[in-house]
Amino acid sequence: MVVHESSATPATPTTTTTTTTRPSTAGVVTAPTQPVTPLDGSLQQPDDASATYSFAGQGSVEVSVSWTPSTTLSLTVTCGSDTQVQEGSSSISMLLPDAEGPCDLVLKEMLVQYVAVSYTGMVGPGGG
Repeated sequence: MVVHESSATPATPTTTTTTTTRPSTAGVVTAPTQPVTPLDGSLQQPDDASATYSFAGQGSVEVSVSWTPSTTLSLTVTCGSDTQVQEGSSSISMLLPDAEGPCDLVLKEMLVQYVAVSYTGMVGPGGG
């Protein structure tokens, strides 16, 4: 019996390695993000004519609130030495471009009426 040896060399598999590098974030400063604080409740004369909320101001902050029935309410937001006041008959929205430190928000009935005023809203990151 004759044995023939194969002179062919078996194929060697080829491996390719790809390396991806993420850009470095060293030295990049990101602005703090304002957490969202919900506003929800009701105002009613004579005992609950105002509502107060406290929040930590961080950068640009938007405050918005709407209510029913239609009546005049005042929204006062104080962050440090900066105070903004607005009045509205069914909604108010304000932007604090650089709110830093502890802040207080006061929503207050401006007209004496003995009907409950239900409100909803939020304090959150300011829109660009």
